[in-house]
This record gives sequence, structure tokens and C-alpha cells, in this order.
Amino acid sequence: PAGNIVTQVATRRFPYFGMLRKLFYPLGKKRVSRELVSELDDFGLAVWFLDDGCVGKGESGRPWAEIECGVLPEEDVYWLCDLLISRSFDCHVARHNRKYLKIRFSRDGTIGLLKRIAKYIPPAMRYKLRQDSYDVDFDAFEPSWYAPEEPETFWDEAVVEEIPVPKMKGKYEKYNFMYCLDVSETHNFATRGGVVHNCFQSAADEWYPHEEINRLAKDCYPPSSYHLGADVWYPPVEGLCYLMFIDPGLGKTSESVATVWTFTEDEYKHCATFSGLYAGKEMADKCFPIARWYNEAVIANEDALDITAHLTSYPNLYYRTDPVTGMVGRDIGWLTTPATKVFMCNEFSRSLSKIITHDNRIVSQCRNIREGKSRGRMIPISVGADDYHDSAALAIVCRGSIQVERGFVGSHGWKSGWGE
Repeated sequence: PAGNIVTQVATRRFPYFGMLRKLFYPLGKKRVSRELVSELDDFGLAVWFLDDGCVGKGESGRPWAEIECGVLPEEDVYWLCDLLISRSFDCHVARHNRKYLKIRFSRDGTIGLLKRIAKYIPPAMRYKLRQDSYDVDFDAFEPSWYAPEEPETFWDEAVVEEIPVPKMKGKYEKYNFMYCLDVSETHNFATRGGVVHNCFQSAADEWYPHEEINRLAKDCYPPSSYHLGADVWYPPVEGLCYLMFIDPGLGKTSESVATVWTFTEDEYKHCATFSGLYAGKEMADKCFPIARWYNEAVIANEDALDITAHLTSYPNLYYRTDPVTGMVGRDIGWLTTPATKVFMCNEFSRSLSKIITHDNRIVSQCRNIREGKSRGRMIPISVGADDYHDSAALAIVCRGSIQVERGFVGSHGWKSGWGE
């Protein structure tokens, strides 16, 4: 209207609006969604009136409210009118300029409508109430109805369906694969309005109990502090013994991960994580001060790549122990083989009820460990990144380690079925 400022507002693109459009434009033409509109409350009615409604006066000077229905099909307009009548509004369908339909309210229906929606009408639009035309007091505006609520995160179980690989034609016929474009090392697809977690076969294929992993996941949160580049949840406590396990990476293409733990009979507590694209010597040099901070923690490592040679200057190292006999050798670090990996994953699985960790990277990578078969035996296989998982699992395996004299050497060996 003349003298009033008009503001046009547009939302950002959002998938939810696409769903709404499909409800109101199922075949490309505007329809009334019975599913949504049947749940219309007074606040929704106020918004509808502010958009398409007005209060006018007839030849007799008596005011009445009406809501324009534009290009809606006639059957939808009559359905809307019946809905309003069922809500105790006295109204009927009228035709505007012999072309478009509208819903017109009687005088009593108008007063009833405006009294119901008045508290939702903001000051800038209260002119639409035409309050001077009635000897009726309307409720004042309640701004709380337009105050945004706290954001809430929703979770749901996904339904996983196998999608067949399409047949390629022409010179590509020999290829039988599809590309999976996702966020590096997380298997998450970033979407507008949410994150889709993808590439897991099913919960039934997970190596670890689904309920235990979900329990750990619910207790994950960001680190409480940072020290020497490490994410810290529990800082060192005087008198406690700690173990750091380093899972080495290549540096430029894969992360090296170190996790720090402390153990009691009933509780295996993960205290800190340090990680980065660091090769052997650089990773060792960065881990030393963190280990010293944790009361000269024992450093254990996977005996891979070249990191072992760079750890020898540290005085408190893990020496390879035979889990079957308990004998300690003179080799530094844990040796991963097909047999020891089965033992590692089984030991980690048995320990889940005692583990306390708040690092989501460890928990999420537990879901990457899947059941596979090799020579008729069930074995754990990785279907994604596993550096954080391996550092945690091997820390659990090596938790009984202590510093020993070099003079005592044990004999050990791995049999084909060991560790199951």
C-alpha cells in the first residue's frame, strides 16, 4: 500500500524447499497439499493471511476479510474453504473479476479470524488488521513466535541398497567400475543441509559390535586443550604411567598417528592424539616431547617404514613381546602380519567395554574394519582409512609393556591360526 515499505526476501537454496515444491507442484501446476495444509495451525493461518489476505469494505461499509486463491484449481479452493469452516470460521467461496476464486469471510468470521491471528502479526503489518473498523480488542504482537530456536542435529539410520554398475559401451566396455567422489578419508558426502555418510557395506559386516561403537560415538567431543600440536582430552597426572603408540605413515600421502593412553584394570583411557603428514624422523622428533610430557611415557610403534631407527635415542621403548608366551624380544616395535592383525582386532574388540575415548576419528575408523574371508577363515579387512584405529588398537595390545634389559631374549613365532 502507498506509504508502506515493501521488502522482498529470498532464501538460500536448500533441499527441503525442493521437497515442498514437489508437494505443491506435483505435475508442474500449483495444487494444495492435503498432507501439509490439513495440519494448518493459527500461526500458519496468520502467515497465509499476511501473504494473500486483506480486509476490505463492501458497499454497506461493513468490513470483511478475504484470502485470494490465485490460480489454484477450483476443487482445491473449495477444499480449503471446507477446512476453514471445520475450524469454526464462517466463510464462502467467491469469484474475483469473474476469473480467480477467493475465500471471503462474513463479519463474524472476519472478527474470529483476526482475533485468532492478531498475536502473530508483527508491527510493520498490523495495518492489515484494520483494527479501527471494529469495536474489538486484538491481542498484542508476541515476537517470541518469530525468534529462531536453537539449532538441532538429527540422526537417522540409513537404508543401504546395492546399486548395480551400469554396463559401459564402446571402447569402455571392458571397464566395470564406478567412481566414488567423497570427502578424503571420511567417506562422507557433503550435501546442502546435512552430511551423508557413505561407503559402508552394512552394520552386519562390521568387525566390531555395532552397539559398542555407537556407545563410543555418542561420547565423542572436541579436545579440551592442545599441547605441542597434540589434541588433548586428559592432560598428564603425576604418578600415572602412560603409553604412546605411533602408527607411521608415508608423510606426503598418508598420516602418521600417535595416541597416548593410560590403563587400569577396568578402564583404558585415551588421553591425547597427535597426527600429521610426517615421515619417520620428523614424526619421532615431534612425538618425543609429548611422550616426555606424559611422565616419560613408553613409546611403542608399528615396526614399518623407517620410524624404528629414529626412535632408538628415546630411553623408554616397547620391545616386541610374544602375546602367547609373554617372552620379550630385542626387536623394537610391533610387527603387523595377517595373523597378528587378527589378534589385534580381536583384542581391541574384547576391550571395547573398557575403552574411554572422545576422539571421533578413532571411533569412525572402527567402522572401516569389516569382515572378510581368506582361505575359508574370517579375517578383518580395512575398507577405508585405519591409521587412528590401528594406533588405538595396538596401544591396547601393547598395554602390558615395560622397559626391559636387553640381555633377556625370548623365542616366538606366529602360526597360521594364531590370534583367532
